[in-house]
Amino acid sequence: RIDGQLKPGQAYEFSVMARSPDETGRIFVRYQVTVDGSRTRYDEMFFLTDTFERYRIPILVPDIDGGESADDLRHFFNIYFRGENDFDPVEVIVDDVILREIDADDLHSASSYEPDPDPVQGLDTFMERAGTKPYDLVLTDEGIEGISPTGPGGIDLEEAKWHVVGKDPLDRERIWQDIWRALRSSKLGFAVGPIDCALWDLFGKVADLPVYKMLGGTRRRIPAYASTYTLDTIDDYLALAEKCVERGYTGIKLHSWGRLKQDADLCKALRKTVGDDIVLMYDASSAFNEYDDALWFGRRLEECGFFWYEEPMDHFNTTALARLAAALEIPLAVAEASHGGPFDALAQIQAGAADMIITGPLDEYKGGITGVMKTAHICEAFSMICAIHSGNIASLHAACAISNTRFFERLDPFNLRTPPGISDASTDIDANGTAGPWDKPGLGIEIDWDWVKKHTVREQ
Repeated sequence: RIDGQLKPGQAYEFSVMARSPDETGRIFVRYQVTVDGSRTRYDEMFFLTDTFERYRIPILVPDIDGGESADDLRHFFNIYFRGENDFDPVEVIVDDVILREIDADDLHSASSYEPDPDPVQGLDTFMERAGTKPYDLVLTDEGIEGISPTGPGGIDLEEAKWHVVGKDPLDRERIWQDIWRALRSSKLGFAVGPIDCALWDLFGKVADLPVYKMLGGTRRRIPAYASTYTLDTIDDYLALAEKCVERGYTGIKLHSWGRLKQDADLCKALRKTVGDDIVLMYDASSAFNEYDDALWFGRRLEECGFFWYEEPMDHFNTTALARLAAALEIPLAVAEASHGGPFDALAQIQAGAADMIITGPLDEYKGGITGVMKTAHICEAFSMICAIHSGNIASLHAACAISNTRFFERLDPFNLRTPPGISDASTDIDANGTAGPWDKPGLGIEIDWDWVKKHTVREQ
């Protein structure tokens, strides 16, 4: 923790040298800053190797204005490690941790490789970063390319390529089935989504149509809701909520502390602040694993008129979730974190554990756009909402394609963006609080390849 010691407007690099002998570890490098009570946080996640490498994030300390002083800035730097799964034990060896001052023009893309990449230009707003954002690219012998962002787990291309290379890229269902059947003995659960989305992007370019049109085209635009990160205080949440309403959002989803009384007070204060016309949702992130706690909190959400109660308990415990769903009036939105895509969705529904299903094209083990469409159709057969998770461009196309969904999710206040040189419609929220794909073939991702080549930190 460094209070009042970093210079406003100054760029820094925070890095750690580490390795994982059995290559099962992941490292999360975090920078968090609070300015006058308002907190912003950014995490960068990397997979560790068995050799020492430097893992880094660039940061830009916000300028101080309005009479504030440097003492009003509070900074936290954290490093934490996880195994291959979140609670697996992992051996990690750390060599050093460094915080160094750099020139603003020399902000680097976050990289796990030496030497440093070329500097990224154009970081001129608070926390608009030049961090890495992986994309996968499918090339064809006819020169048409399909591209998609990857999910948080990245892709093992050496494993994935055997299911794609040499195949007809328009045979998306055949490729999807081939990858899906291989999930039992592989790590392709992280790859199936991005590969499928890239193939849909390619198909849209062949047909000269946006992906959401290829999928059926229910709507051109959809209401977006502001999805929060965890903030420090109730007042922080209320201030953020007021800004979101001013920007046109008609819905807000809370990610808070997982503390029953404090979270209940937050929900009550938020409803009072935004009024009855704003749709409110609460994501417990499986925090309440005692049934009585989950039930008590669900009652508080009902009193505040919340629209859904997301993943209140262990996402694999369908027995407890079914018991809770039967006891509450507020709908339970589940299945975001459980694996199995459409097959898991059906199992959750038939177990009575779900009133709504959450899925996303780039979420691991959900099956990409193809898997999301299968899941949405299963939900439709049960007259159930299929809520689309995450604010990426593939999710936006899916949300505009299916009829049984209500919102597009956008993170706020961070409004995570693609790096300079790469842009898409997922960040365009209009004054009415709606989002919609651009009228461009495929997913509509615009790429300045000269910029990308200059700032690529790794190509596989």
